[in-house]
Order: sequence, then C-alpha cells, then structure tokens
Amino acid sequence: MNFELLKTSGTARRGRLTLNHGVVETPVFMPVGTYGTVKAMTPQSLDEIGAQICLGNTFHLMIRPGTEVVRLHGDLHHYSYRDMKHHLSRINEYTSIMADEYAKKGRRAHLSDMAFRPGFNFVKKYFFQRGFLDGAPGFVICVLAAYYVFLKYAKLWERQRSAS
Repeated sequence: MNFELLKTSGTARRGRLTLNHGVVETPVFMPVGTYGTVKAMTPQSLDEIGAQICLGNTFHLMIRPGTEVVRLHGDLHHYSYRDMKHHLSRINEYTSIMADEYAKKGRRAHLSDMAFRPGFNFVKKYFFQRGFLDGAPGFVICVLAAYYVFLKYAKLWERQRSAS
C-alpha cells in the first residue's frame, strides 16, 4: 500500500492510494457494507455513483458466514453478488460448505429447523434489522437470507439421511 500526496489547499488534500487490487483517488466516498452488502444499493448502483472502494465490516463476516467462507474468496476486493443468478449460485455453494461444517461438528438437522428457522431469520432481518427500509431490494435480500437458512439445514438433513 502506498499513499501519494498530489495537492493540498489549506487543510484539504488530494492524493492517490495504491493498493494491491487497484488505485483509489482521494478524497473518496466509501460506502460501508455489513454482512457483505451495502444497504439499499446494488453493485450496479455503486458502479453508477463511481464508488472506487467499499469498506466491509469483517467482524460480522467472521461470525457469519465464517472465516472459512471468507477465505475461499482470498481477499474482500470484489462485490458479493453481480446479479440474482450469481447470488443464488453463491447461496448454493455456501450452504453446502456450512452443511459439511455442521456435519463434521456432529450437528443434526430436524424438520423444525427447516420449517421455522428460515421464517425467524426473515422476520429478524426484515423487521428487527429494518430491511423493509430498503424497499424491494431489502425484501429480496431478506427472502434470500431465509432461503439460505432453509437450504443449509435441508442439505444437512440430506447428509444425515444418506449417512444412515
């Protein structure tokens, strides 16, 4: 990483930050993503406003989906999902990883996990974490998060059935 000071004017300064994955001109608008997403903005929207960099709260990502999933990506230097097809593909990939992890740890899936956990997850994200404030994109993200929970437990259940 290298910072080059290009110009100053009083206390203001203009510079260039060179990172392993590219160059960022400063000053810069840096949206912040939590759980790998910037609320109310799609990756296309971030491109349209010219966002050169996006900060991620890696603490949340360490807890869920977990360090193993984050490690699969190398560094966090890309958008989480390009479009719906990509998002669903990642859900499929991550739920397989998590089902395998749960199985290794001896965790078991029950019908109640598949029936209730997805709905609880949706309610938590949409109402308590205020996904409804993001309109239709917030609704879609919350539905997909609930689907992630369902699929993770369905895959764990499937592994249990095939092992017995």
